[in-house]
Amino acid sequence: MTDSEPVPGPPEPSAVHRDHDHRDHHDHPDRAVHGRRRLRSALRPGFSRGHLLAGLLCAVLGFALVTQVRQTEASTIGALRQDELITLLQKVTAESDRLDEQARDLDARLADLRTGTDRAAVAEKVARDQLDVYGVLAGTRRAQGPGIELTVQDPSGAVDAALMVDVVQELRGAGAEAMQIGGERIVATTAFTDHPQGQGLLIGDRPVSPPYVVLAIGEAASLHRALAIPGGALETLDSRRASGRVEERATITVSALRPVPSAGVARPAEQATP
Repeated sequence: MTDSEPVPGPPEPSAVHRDHDHRDHHDHPDRAVHGRRRLRSALRPGFSRGHLLAGLLCAVLGFALVTQVRQTEASTIGALRQDELITLLQKVTAESDRLDEQARDLDARLADLRTGTDRAAVAEKVARDQLDVYGVLAGTRRAQGPGIELTVQDPSGAVDAALMVDVVQELRGAGAEAMQIGGERIVATTAFTDHPQGQGLLIGDRPVSPPYVVLAIGEAASLHRALAIPGGALETLDSRRASGRVEERATITVSALRPVPSAGVARPAEQATP
């Protein structure tokens, strides 16, 4: 090799290679754009006909449930007969009147406490009145007022403790303020059990045999209607071959008393020792 001969350089790319590189140069942006579009399409939540159908079914089901609930609420009252609606209205009216009277009485007592010349005497009277009310409710005081006398005849021994509890609950729901069965005062803690020898009931610790005489003080007509509603206590007694006779009276005396309970270890908070 002489100094005048040229040194061979790297081979130039052929026309085919140059054309291929030219196409790659122009096709690369298109592939990138197409890839981004596919990525966005994959990330975008799809809504198929199945999704739309499921959503439609959920909406229809929700509407049906709401409609059923509203129809059930409406049918509860709509299914009552006229006499049952009248009884319900009278119960609500009597309860409203009782609460209005109680509110007026409390307002009058509050006014006396605020403006009375002898506030100590007024406060003492209010406390004594409240003590009388609580004594009647707790069964430690005699009670008198209008009400009913229910006599339950049970020749076949079909009246059990559960049925007698239903009678008491119906009377309480109708506004009975004081009750006794036989010689036993009925209060919130009174227990009813079937006699172990099948001879009547045990009310508290007292054995009571039929006929059961229930005295209840309250609005007599409301108490009577509560027992006489369809499916109520009187109808249940008839279905068990027993019977119940209700007499409304202007004056009922509940004379049975509960012993005054005494606390064993509890003391008023202000007197309790730490």
